[in-house]
Amino acid sequence: MNFKEEFNIAGFFYILSAIYWISIGIMAAYWTLYLVDLGISFAKIALITAMIPISSFLFEIPTGAIADLYGRKTSVFISYFLSALCFFGILLSKTNIYLLLILYFILGIAFTFESGALESWFVDSIKHKKQTKHLHRLFGRWGSTSAIGFVVGPLIGGMLVTQGINTALWATAFVMLFLSLFTLFLKEEYFTKKEIHIKKSLKETIQTSK
Repeated sequence: MNFKEEFNIAGFFYILSAIYWISIGIMAAYWTLYLVDLGISFAKIALITAMIPISSFLFEIPTGAIADLYGRKTSVFISYFLSALCFFGILLSKTNIYLLLILYFILGIAFTFESGALESWFVDSIKHKKQTKHLHRLFGRWGSTSAIGFVVGPLIGGMLVTQGINTALWATAFVMLFLSLFTLFLKEEYFTKKEIHIKKSLKETIQTSK
């Protein structure tokens, strides 16, 4: 398989993930600095950032049902669009602790919409194109493009913060918004609605975590 053939099969996912991780990487090293710069104490910063893993844990199963019911594309779009709104909200909320707590909590939920859904979309797309024999190779290349994006993102962030940390956060928000709109132009005609059992999935998750 040459590069052109590979790109025709999985190029969209390469681009999507690279841009996503560039967006995340821009502010990766500066979130705490941004909050400190606003004058928020370290104790409050710890509480604010803890909202992401808390909401991610609570909503991993419920949001996963969205992908099964309405498609991976819909779930990924919700993730990116909701993330963009949260980033804009964080910028506008300034030092409002209660609003920041809510926004970080929602941001954690937004991440769960993408978790698992994008990988499933990737696998389904490869199967639909009858290229399952190349799945392992394509998955590896996909991971590499994500890693490259997360290397490029902080480099861009380092340049942007010289103009102020706000500039880097604005860039993150706009790139994520662009990414969400980009997904709207993509097709997932091979999606089939699946039967879901949320209670059963929750029990399995609890048993696994013990």
